[in-house]
Amino acid sequence: MQLPEARLSHSSLHLANALQAALQRGVNVDVVGTGQGLQTLDITWLSQNAQGRIRLFRPKENMADAQRLGSHAKFCVADGIAAYVGSANLTAPGLGRHLEMGLLVQGDEFRTYHELISETTVPSFPGLVLAETVWRSLGAAPVFRPFSPGYVWQAYEGEVYKPLMVSPDLKHKLSELLILK
Repeated sequence: MQLPEARLSHSSLHLANALQAALQRGVNVDVVGTGQGLQTLDITWLSQNAQGRIRLFRPKENMADAQRLGSHAKFCVADGIAAYVGSANLTAPGLGRHLEMGLLVQGDEFRTYHELISETTVPSFPGLVLAETVWRSLGAAPVFRPFSPGYVWQAYEGEVYKPLMVSPDLKHKLSELLILK
């Protein structure tokens, strides 16, 4: 069964096909979005022949007021080996025409972070956790904004960020990525 192309824009259709392919090869998919955005997902179609599971999350602020995003962070974990955190919307302009900035995190720096969010049963928005980790690691940098507690979906107890700071090379690698030439 093919997804009706008339229902989706080109970029949405491309993303839907990618999500379905990931689910079919056994990837567990978590989608964070507004109520309006989540309503565009055809879970029945996405789940056809799925070996992985799909979970949908909506920020509390958006649940209370559909006009509020609750979060505008963009975050993607790929196959448990890498994470992307950046500014690009998952739209044709965001992915192909607009000038955007993002960080790709791979290797040991990513492993502990991935293990942390994989074991979380009611996750907070992981992109914001990583943003806070980067902020603390680099100090006040003009390209990063401080974490906003208003966007936490789950109450944290104790020091949740400590497991994310295992790599002494994280600050150096991120600094290299952020150097303006």
